[in-house]
Amino acid sequence: MLDHMLEVREVLQELVVGREWKEWNGKSNHSDDGDEVRDCVLRSGFWKNLEEVLALTKGTVALLRECDRGVPIAGKVYVAMFNCGQELEALRDGTSNYCLGIKVSTQKYAQVHAIWEKRWEMLHSNMHAAGYVLDPEY
Repeated sequence: MLDHMLEVREVLQELVVGREWKEWNGKSNHSDDGDEVRDCVLRSGFWKNLEEVLALTKGTVALLRECDRGVPIAGKVYVAMFNCGQELEALRDGTSNYCLGIKVSTQKYAQVHAIWEKRWEMLHSNMHAAGYVLDPEY
């Protein structure tokens, strides 16, 4: 859903400055909420934060989707976690294919990487490695 918001950014920005929005917001009992939405959608910092969130969570979302498939996943989780770490490093280095041009703050990167590293230590086991080696998909 967040990636879709980014795709329709211009449409959303046009919407909240349009005549129909102003008329609707003027009639609404929640005009303060409408003003807050308008201000948020027009604020460039909102879109920068959205890009950062998408960039930092791409690998995690892929991993969660992998876990929802309902098949044996030990090896797949191992690969997905490894790929997540690779993507985080590429994001830090500015070489991410998914997020070219997106600059993520050092602090946010460090927070997400620390979480990933703790999980990787838990998953970097002989069982998961064997699951990867024995998985016919790889």
